[in-house]
Amino acid sequence: MFLVVDFTLIANTAMDFILRQTTYCNHLMSYVKSFENINDVQEVVYGQEFTSEFLESYSTIIGGKINEQSLKGADYLVFSRLSKLTA
Repeated sequence: MFLVVDFTLIANTAMDFILRQTTYCNHLMSYVKSFENINDVQEVVYGQEFTSEFLESYSTIIGGKINEQSLKGADYLVFSRLSKLTA
């Protein structure tokens, strides 16, 4: 059983994770579609930072820059925040 505050934190963190991942994935797909050269496409990796209008658009939606922590699994985010509550 979770306390209301803990469950709220978990739910909010999960929703934040979903929003970030979905937004990042959609932008990454658009980024890939913008290339005309297959070699450029092959160099794209999940987690890389965007450039130009893709970074500007992502930052506008999410309100921050892409970083390693924002792209890690939800478990990492939830447990790191919960550990701060219980410490």
